[in-house]
Amino acid sequence: MVHGHILLLTFPAQGHINPALQFAKRLIKMGLQVTFATSVFAQRRISKTTGAADEGLKFAAFSDGYDDGFRLGNDVQHMLSETRNNSSRILREIIAS
Repeated sequence: MVHGHILLLTFPAQGHINPALQFAKRLIKMGLQVTFATSVFAQRRISKTTGAADEGLKFAAFSDGYDDGFRLGNDVQHMLSETRNNSSRILREIIAS
């Protein structure tokens, strides 16, 4: 069995989360540990729908400034900038730890 640790970062939008989670589960079945990084809002939605985390799956949430969700009328460019900046920061922290 393969051993290792994968850091999987996904964009916090519909159509990105579920395929990334399915990919993470396949990696876990191969014997890898997976840290799944996404926004606080997306991680909350995952927790509500998936229940307890699978063995080998850890979550690392970061704030993109829209912890209560992106709303119609919010500034898309600001959200993208905040997601980029904050995901970069959390990636550095996870890799360092």
